[in-house]
Amino acid sequence: MKWQKEIRFRQTDRQTDRQTDRQRVILWISDPADAPLLTKAINTLAETSGRMTFLGASAEQPLTVHGEDGTLPYVAPDEISREDYDILLIIGGQAKEQETRKRLLALGVDEEKMLLDRVVVVPGFSWRKYKKLRASHLSIMACNCFGGITYHHLGLPFESPLINMFIMEDEFLRVFRHPYIYFQEPLEYVTKVYEPAHGYDYPVWRMGDVNVNMNHYPDFDAALKIWEKRKKRINWYNLFVTMYTERPENAEKFDQLPFAKKVCFVPFHRNLDSAWQVNPKATGQERPLWDTVNQFGMGNPYFYDMFDMLLYGKKTPLMEIGN
Repeated sequence: MKWQKEIRFRQTDRQTDRQTDRQRVILWISDPADAPLLTKAINTLAETSGRMTFLGASAEQPLTVHGEDGTLPYVAPDEISREDYDILLIIGGQAKEQETRKRLLALGVDEEKMLLDRVVVVPGFSWRKYKKLRASHLSIMACNCFGGITYHHLGLPFESPLINMFIMEDEFLRVFRHPYIYFQEPLEYVTKVYEPAHGYDYPVWRMGDVNVNMNHYPDFDAALKIWEKRKKRINWYNLFVTMYTERPENAEKFDQLPFAKKVCFVPFHRNLDSAWQVNPKATGQERPLWDTVNQFGMGNPYFYDMFDMLLYGKKTPLMEIGN
């Protein structure tokens, strides 16, 4: 389906849009010099989300956006709130995402209508599935940085304390046999560890009989505060539990955990519903397993349909995994 430029400003046209379930879109060009996903994002959104009406393009400064069927009109930032639209598609500007979000909120944009270009081009994307995922308040409980990376890549709020840290796999298995009990335990400082990749010391805390390694937090007090803040956001009614292992016996133990949505990434084939095989060589580089899993969270490559995985725990392969 081609990018169709259909401008609908009249009330009669807006009524028609609703009747045909047409999605009305305004483009927000965050950084005109950094918008490589512009055409791809627009085409993907049109192909996956049904009939689209592109009302115009907005940016801090007037600009021209060309399409196959002509040029979109410029919508000044302070005029966005006057438009009747469903999606504000944010193009480019990943480095200043938080700043852009605050700016749009100040302009009266509903956060539920904001959509990042990188989310649109994730294989398996549909506006319906993405809205459902965003509304589900999913708590991703991961043994490493995969949860935080996935939340960020999909533009979702962090609804888990397991962000920017890691727990060793044997201890992670122990936690998720009785997670509610463990997450009631207060964190107790154990020691600090030097992180050569970042050039600072990070804190190691004790949660019951388990170590929580906050390797992305040089500020120990801030680490503890953010843990307590995010711990309150855990949605115990919608957990997605995930880890990785190169040990078949731990994949077996993980499969026994009592969760509807659980994924253990492994580099080998295993006849278990929760064992999802990934191939480190598929990234084009020799990577350790943990890095391959994190790369998947960043969309490189997409081994499986991310939305089916997070919404339903459904294993939908998107590529040949290999051996």
